[in-house]
Amino acid sequence: MEKIIVPFDFSETAENALGLAAEIAQTQHVPLELWHVIEDMASLAMVGEAGAMNLSLWESYYSQLQEQTEARFKTLVLRYPSLRISYRVEVGSMYDQLIHPLSEVKNAWIIMGTQGAQGLKALYPGSTTEKVIRLAQSPVLAIKSPIALADLQKIAVAVDFHSLTEEYLLQIKFVQHVFQAHLSLVWVNTPSTFQKSREVLDQLHRLALKQLMTNYSVSVYNDYSIEEGIVDFALAEKASLIALATHGRTGWAHLFKGSITEDLANAVDLPVFSFRVIAE
Repeated sequence: MEKIIVPFDFSETAENALGLAAEIAQTQHVPLELWHVIEDMASLAMVGEAGAMNLSLWESYYSQLQEQTEARFKTLVLRYPSLRISYRVEVGSMYDQLIHPLSEVKNAWIIMGTQGAQGLKALYPGSTTEKVIRLAQSPVLAIKSPIALADLQKIAVAVDFHSLTEEYLLQIKFVQHVFQAHLSLVWVNTPSTFQKSREVLDQLHRLALKQLMTNYSVSVYNDYSIEEGIVDFALAEKASLIALATHGRTGWAHLFKGSITEDLANAVDLPVFSFRVIAE
């Protein structure tokens, strides 16, 4: 991890993300970047002479708004004198100025607040958080509520045998190092993904030992759906964070129209840490 990026719109959820990101940046000695987008409506201006006048007014408006926003950031940065913190304020579409640029970032953590949805079935498939998770090459931590680094003591790590690559396990070990947390590795058994518990536990133990993991446990949890199983397991274990892989349509993801990782980030109250991995 070379830096931490926080999409920041001055909302309460963005403040929650910033609070945790600042703690992690402090302990890991990495710079912190705040990204803000002022969505551009000038393209809706009429064409012709009237349109040119409207466009000029829009440009003046956005120039002033950008200056005001940068002034707010200058004040915000003063709250963190010990951090290497910078900000960028761009005018344009959310996709062009935030989602796409974030998708190209490597060797960083993206920490973002999300309001998400209420309940597991009321999902927002078009949310910015979901799009970032789906496209990002860097890990994404999505949080709803204020949480301190010290509160992240147990991580529920949802695994399947498509995501259990060496890359994924190394990522998990690094997250454990950053949070100084216990890892609860869990395979969710459903009617469509059923495997014998003993075989799953043995394989999980072998993989953990191969990676020299410490302070971990392995479990098999039975449920009718993987999504419900992950959440119910995390709650039963009193986990403070859920971590899992996102990798297109391989593994669990092919069972759903969207992605389990993206859905969980929107739907659950626990923070969700996602990694993009390529199945071996």
